[in-house]
Amino acid sequence: MGRGGSHHNVRRFFGAYAVEGRSWTFTIALEHGAPVLSYNAMRKSALHRIDGDTWFSPLDWAKFRLRFDEAGQFEGAMILPGDDDGLKLIRK
Repeated sequence: MGRGGSHHNVRRFFGAYAVEGRSWTFTIALEHGAPVLSYNAMRKSALHRIDGDTWFSPLDWAKFRLRFDEAGQFEGAMILPGDDDGLKLIRK
């Protein structure tokens, strides 16, 4: 999803996250019209949609699977190269 596209689906994922078992935290927000994953004010990455539930972060060379199940519970994972299962994301 490029600049100027509709970001209404990603807005539900705006907020703060932690990676289970790691000290890593980040936020997802809209900056300059595009979804951005931010670890801090200097370390940020654009998020590029791969499919309905999966986004790519070039800074981390990682995929982020973000979705809500039928009960409305968040399910997410940070998928690093070589790891198909990923690390569980916790919505803060």
